[in-house]
Formats: sequence, C-alpha cells, structure tokens
Amino acid sequence: MASALTTRAGRDGYAYIDEYPATNLGVRTSYEQLRSGVRDLVAGRPVDASALGPHVSYVNDDPGAPSSRQPVTASTAGMVAAAILDAGLTSANINSTTGGMHQKGSNHYKGRAMDINRVDGLPVGGKGASNTDPAATAAYTSLQNALRRQPNIRENFGPAFQEKTARFGFAPTPVPSLRASHQNHVHAGGQR
Repeated sequence: MASALTTRAGRDGYAYIDEYPATNLGVRTSYEQLRSGVRDLVAGRPVDASALGPHVSYVNDDPGAPSSRQPVTASTAGMVAAAILDAGLTSANINSTTGGMHQKGSNHYKGRAMDINRVDGLPVGGKGASNTDPAATAAYTSLQNALRRQPNIRENFGPAFQEKTARFGFAPTPVPSLRASHQNHVHAGGQR
C-alpha cells in the first residue's frame, strides 16, 4: 500500500509523498460527495478538499532555505504517508527532508528522514515547549503512535515521546536526551 501513496522521484528507490495520498487509494466518503465534487468542478466552483483525504504540504519554516520537497527513499516516503493516513490527520506539513541543520550522520542526509512541523493546520509546538493546544497535542500524538506502528520506523522523535528502533522487528528504545530538540516538530526516520 505504501508505494500507492507516493510518486517516484526519477531516481531509483526515491519518492515523494503525494499531495493527497488518499486519492491514489480511491478514497471517497460517499458516491454523492463524489458526484457533488464533479458538479462543482464542472461549474468552476472549488471542490471540497476533505473528499480527497489528508493534504500533505512542503513548506520550509525558513523562507530563505530550499524547498523541503526533496526526494527521500521510497520506503521512508511510504512510511510517513501511511502514518499520516493511519493517524486520521486532515493535513501535515513536511518542513525538512534532506536539507536543514541536522547532526552529522543524520538520516536526513541519507534521504531516510522527514520533519513535520504542522498537523491539522496547527503547529506541533513552539518556542521549545510542547504545544498546549489540546487539538494539536492529540494530532501529533496520534501521528507519533501511527509512526510507531510502521514496520520501517527507526527514529520517532517528537513532543509526545522519543524512540529509536535499532532494527526491523526490534522493540523501540526511549531516547529522552532528544526531548528538548524535538518539541516543535515530529522527526520520522526510516530503517531504509
């Protein structure tokens, strides 16, 4: 299923998460909603985007920096897209893929990690402290729990918890030392 949620990047083994990954699965809430959307489209009216499933955007939080829409491994792109759907989010913004300032040897530089700084239109956190908005807290916790269920997960760092899974099938190990640096985003890193 994960490969159905992504678009090949033209480089072997690399992909992007589609802007509306659920549309590739044929997800629609109802036949009537689909008919209504077609009528709106034909009439030149805006189409209800909620019928398309969650929206994935790529807006870098540093306006002067390059776009965060960079290819990552297909396994990582599929993992994050599947987690966004599993979490039931309406939207997620990926603000870093292969760029940004990360530790030496980071999975970002290997195309195996993404940072998500907004979920359901709300910031994940702010100014070094967890976001206290209950809706935002529920959304990023749901995302982290959905990432936890992905077989390809290696790094799952965010405000809710910080875990690293050494190998496929291993239990995650807490990494509380990373708490302070992951209060304003969810870092999702893949095994491959």
